[in-house]
Amino acid sequence: MLDPEVERTTSLAEVLDERRHLMALAARIGSPETADHIVAEAYRRWYLLVPAERAAVALPEAWLSATVETIGRGVTPGPATDTQPASARLAPVAFVMPRHEDPFDMVTRHFAAACEGGDSAALRRALIAEAVLIADGGGKLRVPTDPVHGSERIARFLTGFLGGRPRVFVAAEAVNGRAGLVLRLAGQVVGVASLTVAAGRVHVVWLVVNPDKLRGWQ
Repeated sequence: MLDPEVERTTSLAEVLDERRHLMALAARIGSPETADHIVAEAYRRWYLLVPAERAAVALPEAWLSATVETIGRGVTPGPATDTQPASARLAPVAFVMPRHEDPFDMVTRHFAAACEGGDSAALRRALIAEAVLIADGGGKLRVPTDPVHGSERIARFLTGFLGGRPRVFVAAEAVNGRAGLVLRLAGQVVGVASLTVAAGRVHVVWLVVNPDKLRGWQ
């Protein structure tokens, strides 16, 4: 069965716009100081839903907005909790890849170009059939909570996630001293990705869009 979160991919630009809307709503209901906690709690409740329940929500932003209002009006925020899905907590490994592996800069550049151009066929060719993508949104953005398996699904997810308007620009740049992908929207870094490459093909994509982990890039 296909993963409904992959089949109904929302673009990164839309996901970021959703978060901005929720933060503004939370600030109006609560206060600017408590907005981040309120929104984090709303996303935590979203991820507590099983995949079938999330897939049944026709308008996730409306669901999240209603949840933000419920939390903001009915709960006194406490300390922020770790809202990361279990799979996302693996994502920091993306920045400590084995030293014995070569960077394969050419593969990374080709992969970045395929992402930038929305070339699904080129992405499939760059990935091994059993490739895996792990996304880390830190529980603060709507991204798949489980690893995305297979070149076909990964290519479909990336073309949808990086597409849409406004456009997300993808470039091959150094990520912690190695070749990686940097995603920019309106001049701001909104995501970075590291690749595990062997025999000229991409085996693993570690995609980090967690806003907390990207602050240093700004």
